[in-house]
Amino acid sequence: MKEACLERDWNNNDLLKLATPTSSLLLSVISFRANCSNNCIPKSKRIKFRKSFRNIFRLIILSLVLFISVKSSGQITTIDSAQKLLEIPVISDNITLDGILEERAWGLAAYDTTFWLHYPIDTGQAYATTEVRMMYDESNLYIGLICHESLGKPIVQSLKRDDDGSFNNSDFVAIVIDPADNSKNGYYFGVNAAGALMDGNIYQNGMYPSVNKYWNNEWSAEVSARGNDLIYEIVLPFSTLKYKNDCNNWGVNFIRNDVGRNVTYSWTSFPAGKHNYDLGYTGKLHFNEGLSEVEKKKVILIPSISSGINNNTETSEKVNYTAKAGLDAKVSLGTSLNLDLSINPDFSNVAVDKQYIDFYRFENYLPEQRGFFLENSDLITSFGTYDDVSTSPSESRVKPVYTRRIGINDDNIIPILYGVRLSGEITDGTRIGLLNTHTEKRGDYSAQNYLVASVQRGIFKRSAIKGLFTNRNSIGDFEYQKEDYNRTGGIEFDFTSEDGKWSGSTKLHSNFTQSNKTDNLFYGLGFTYYNKVFKTQNWMEHVDKNYSPDIGFIPRLYHKDSFLDTTYRFGYTHFTNKYELYQFKNDEHIIVMGEYINLHTYLNEQNRLNELIFDLGYWCVFSNNVHIVLQGSYNSFDLLIPHDVLGNQNPVKSGTYTNKNLFFLYESDKRKKFKYKFQADYGEFYDGTKFTFSGGPTYSVQPFATITLNYNLADIELNQDNGNVTYHLISFEPEVSFSTKLFWSNLIQYNTQIKNVNFNSILQWRFAPMSDLYLIVKDDMTTSAKNKNFEFSFKLTYWLGL
Repeated sequence: MKEACLERDWNNNDLLKLATPTSSLLLSVISFRANCSNNCIPKSKRIKFRKSFRNIFRLIILSLVLFISVKSSGQITTIDSAQKLLEIPVISDNITLDGILEERAWGLAAYDTTFWLHYPIDTGQAYATTEVRMMYDESNLYIGLICHESLGKPIVQSLKRDDDGSFNNSDFVAIVIDPADNSKNGYYFGVNAAGALMDGNIYQNGMYPSVNKYWNNEWSAEVSARGNDLIYEIVLPFSTLKYKNDCNNWGVNFIRNDVGRNVTYSWTSFPAGKHNYDLGYTGKLHFNEGLSEVEKKKVILIPSISSGINNNTETSEKVNYTAKAGLDAKVSLGTSLNLDLSINPDFSNVAVDKQYIDFYRFENYLPEQRGFFLENSDLITSFGTYDDVSTSPSESRVKPVYTRRIGINDDNIIPILYGVRLSGEITDGTRIGLLNTHTEKRGDYSAQNYLVASVQRGIFKRSAIKGLFTNRNSIGDFEYQKEDYNRTGGIEFDFTSEDGKWSGSTKLHSNFTQSNKTDNLFYGLGFTYYNKVFKTQNWMEHVDKNYSPDIGFIPRLYHKDSFLDTTYRFGYTHFTNKYELYQFKNDEHIIVMGEYINLHTYLNEQNRLNELIFDLGYWCVFSNNVHIVLQGSYNSFDLLIPHDVLGNQNPVKSGTYTNKNLFFLYESDKRKKFKYKFQADYGEFYDGTKFTFSGGPTYSVQPFATITLNYNLADIELNQDNGNVTYHLISFEPEVSFSTKLFWSNLIQYNTQIKNVNFNSILQWRFAPMSDLYLIVKDDMTTSAKNKNFEFSFKLTYWLGL
């Protein structure tokens, strides 16, 4: 079907029939331009792109025409967020956290019961009644939520903290807080029906908010049941939040996930396509007697000790014993600015990355999981290209700061001696971020100092001007090596309209080293638009060949020559055009479905076409919560450097390749105890074919255990000179939640591509608030069961507020 779409010679009269009078003239002009003479395209080997590019261009114009038609027909409806207000009193009574809400003070708390449908239906009041009560004292913010009329036994997938996949498919309540009331930054606190916690800091990234789930801080909640009602009691210490004392009005919203009815409710009314934690749709929270007298803890100390044994048979037969002590400190410099220190940090308890079969031309993006780099991370990691939750790990990005470059080099761990982070708001609307870390010399890697500094000034309602400076400098003999540095400076403007429908960005960066001071720019601009039935993203980014931040992530810049074992840099320009239509059916068969077009166009340094990627897809969420995706893709590209796809020393030759493939995804109802997901992709691959499959079942003994089995297959057949290969990757992931304080996580990975079997097991006991004991086992061996590396260790951390 997709191939036919690409090859059809569209009739302009057919397109004009679809257009309204408002858009007919525009379409006629554009259609004439699309049929211009062959002189419009440079005479080169890229001429074979001409026909496909012309037809794809017309498809994009068709999407725009449909958009204009819908706009002109007046069929788009919008929902404005109701301006809700809670005026909360200050209390003097002691509150016992028990999930019952029986203290006298709860009868004096601010109170509201009006909740609205949010997803998948966003019109009308909630089906079930939800009460919210709120009050505060000099130290804490107290929230009580009573969820009436629950259907049957609450569904809880897991007791594990911050397990967002399980959390979002459980009965839960959540609070979204915007202490500055500026729709830019805030916090997310959630509790499922069994008392498992979920938290994160929020930053608004264009039209989409992002939640950093790896952010953790001290707060508490208890849940109880009374008949068909669930009662949530939540205590948020003010020391957990950053805010200004003179700001007595915050943004707030409350979310309830009603799994039995398969709906989500919200305290404020806003469109179904917007995330639960979108800061642009909060109501108002007013502190009746202000916050100026609230006392905050000035210093929090988190000492840690760790010890273990390690046996690496690849480097030495000798068993190594290790012991390490470290200290983290959080120093409050007022209510909205924090200084964080980390001395001799240990990241042994961080979960390992999940492996993937690597047949990509460029590096995949992996998330940061180390706690020190996560709080207020938007101040240093939001620069560069626009990305969101829909951006795949293999999709092209330009990020001047990718903190996984610090302390990790080619999968080798480089010890960090210390880290310092200063972050928060210094004046009304002005936030700063300062990160400095120092790594020690290890083998061939010299000691390095990394500096990242940023400033963000809010303007208008939801927009900001941002500045960035980074520096990587080698250290030798306790002195900076003046000629071994890599620095980046940049400025960006992010715009979001007050209603959240429009967002845009412009940016200009420069990277310079001792040897490269020209051809070193990165710049871009673009916009996104969203309403209930249509979304579009349109971006342009240009990367010079010498824009190469050492702590950045720009995989498409680098091309490795497998013959010469040399990596080259080639600049490029990237155009992104995405269009998506939504239909919220909400009938007996379909909840919501959509169609989309994605177009990525890459130009080389001579501004000639280097690659064209076109996706045409359909997705649907059925009334039984089954989710499917169908996609056809077309990819035509110039391979600039021979690429060793199979790692067999027989690289695919440089040249022009045209590939077409089909993709299918199926995901069953994630609320069930037994669920499964799989996806398959088949099509042309360079001068051969590729078939990939991934998926498997998950079984939950709710809420105590989850067992996931996942199988990945990649079957690649190239021409006779390059060979063929079949790779298998099997992962087995049993997780046990003995309680909301004791967890056991395991991951076993069998990978034939790298001939490795990997076992990772972490037992975590939260014996006090934010204080943990970890027991960690890591074992690597070959697929023939020959041991390569074994490690057993423990780590103890304790949270001490002064």
